[in-house]
Amino acid sequence: MRISAFFIICTLIVLLLPSCKKPSSKKIQEGEILYSITYLESKISSIPTNLLPQKMTLKFKGNKAYTEIDGFFGFFNISNITDYSKSVNWTFLKVYGHKYLYAGKREEIAPGFGGMADIEIEYTDSIINICGYECKQAIIHLPNSIEGPLKVFYTKDLGLKHLNSSNPYGEINGVMLEFYLTLSTLKMKLVAESVVEKQIPDKFFRRQGDFKRITKGQMEKLLDRLMEE
Repeated sequence: MRISAFFIICTLIVLLLPSCKKPSSKKIQEGEILYSITYLESKISSIPTNLLPQKMTLKFKGNKAYTEIDGFFGFFNISNITDYSKSVNWTFLKVYGHKYLYAGKREEIAPGFGGMADIEIEYTDSIINICGYECKQAIIHLPNSIEGPLKVFYTKDLGLKHLNSSNPYGEINGVMLEFYLTLSTLKMKLVAESVVEKQIPDKFFRRQGDFKRITKGQMEKLLDRLMEE
C-alpha cells in the first residue's frame, strides 16, 4: 500500500512539472524562444492592451537572430534581423499594407526601443530557473523614471553571442529570458515560456519582399502614430 502511494505521488510530480524544460546539458546553438507579453498599462490611446500581441518569437542560429511581434489583427508587424558577423541590423515594419525597412548599424538599438536608452545595470547574485535554465538577476535603473528599478533575468546557458546588440540590454552578456521593453510608448514585460532546439531555415535571416527604406526617425514617427490611433 505504501509502495502504491509512493508511486502515485512520484507520477503526479512528474506530470505536474512545467513543460518549459531545458532539453539537454549542451548549449543550444539553433532554435526558437517564445515569450509571453504582459502590458504594464491597460490601454494605449483608445486601444485596450488585451487586443495587442500577446507573444514575441525569437529564432536564432549562431550569431544570427530574428525577432517578431505580430499583432493588431494582422495590420501591424515589426521584426528585426541581426547578423553580428555581417554587421546586419535590419528592422522591418508592416503596417496597413505598407512595408518599411530601416538598416541600422551593428550595435544600434532598433527603432522604437529608444525609450529605455541610457539604462544603468546593477548585477546581483540572485538566481532563478526559467525554462530549465539558470538565470542570473540584474536590476535595471532607468534615468528619470518614477517606476523604480526593474528586475530582469538572463542566462549564459544558451550558445548565443551578441544577441542584445540591437536592444537596450547590450551590456548584458547573456540571453534575456525575463525582461522589459518599451516600443514607442508601449511598455511591456516579456517572459520566456518555451525554449526549443530546432532547425531554423536561413530564409528568416534574409531580407524578403519589397520594403521601402526609411530613416530611423521616420520609422519611429510611424510607430508613435500607430500607438496614438
